[in-house]
Amino acid sequence: MRILKFFIIYIFLSTNLFSQSVSDKAMAWINSNLIDEHANCYVFYKISEEGLNRDITKPKVNYANITDSLINKMFILGKQSSIKQETILAKIELSMKDLKNQIDGDFKNYSIILNKYGQFCKDLAERPEYRMKYWADRAIKEK
Repeated sequence: MRILKFFIIYIFLSTNLFSQSVSDKAMAWINSNLIDEHANCYVFYKISEEGLNRDITKPKVNYANITDSLINKMFILGKQSSIKQETILAKIELSMKDLKNQIDGDFKNYSIILNKYGQFCKDLAERPEYRMKYWADRAIKEK
C-alpha cells in the first residue's frame, strides 16, 4: 500500500501540472536527493538489523520489507531521471562507509546513527510522499 501511495504521489508530481513549475533538470535534482535519503536509510536499516541480531538472547529483527521497499524506490527514481543503477549502488556503498565511519565501525556506538537516522528513516519508509513534497517545494523555491 505504501509503495502504491508513493507511486501515485510521484506520478502526480511528475505530471504536466507539476512540470509547469519544475523543469526536468529540477525533477532529476529532486530524485537524486530522494535517492540519497533512501540510500542512507537503506544502510541504516541494514546496519541496525546486523547489529541488533548479534544479541542471541533477543528475538531476531528483520527489516527486509523496509530495505526492499527502499531499494526498489531508489531504482524507480533512478530510472525516472536516467540515473544509472551503478550510480545508485555507488551511493549505497558511500552511505555504508559514511554510517560505519560515524560509529567507528563499532555497534556499541550505534546510538549515534540511531539518533540521527532512526525517526527520519521510519518516517521516510512510512510516508515517502512528505520527502517528495519537501524536495519539490525546495526546487520551486530555488527556481
